[in-house]
Amino acid sequence: MCASDFHIVITDRNSHVRELLFRELLREGYRVTEAKNGAHLLEILGSSQVVHLLVLDPEFCGIRHCTRIDPGQAKVVLHALEDVDCSTLPAGISTVAACVEKTGDLDKLKRVLRNLLNETATTQEATPDLSHPKPGTDNV
Repeated sequence: MCASDFHIVITDRNSHVRELLFRELLREGYRVTEAKNGAHLLEILGSSQVVHLLVLDPEFCGIRHCTRIDPGQAKVVLHALEDVDCSTLPAGISTVAACVEKTGDLDKLKRVLRNLLNETATTQEATPDLSHPKPGTDNV
């Protein structure tokens, strides 16, 4: 799978940070959507779009919206100003795959996203698609 096969949604309370992340991840080849507010985030997650990763500023989202994120829908990466301990998060944010501190250096965030997407790709490739049998096979 290549970068353009993956859809990343970005949230951040600071529109400049959102735009920077949007540009940087587009440069990496990903499909990227900015969620401008919590309602917009829920609209994106409620649509038919497949979202592989959600880069979430916890202050942007607030617990009210985070509790409505389906754990099977997208892997969540918390992107916060302070180092966030993923093991002590509120119960409503149980879908976190990684926590990355905002330091101004996007390389660490990109590396975490790339690793999570590689895990996703490996899992998807290992799962056979039985809805479309290969020619010459009997799928009874």
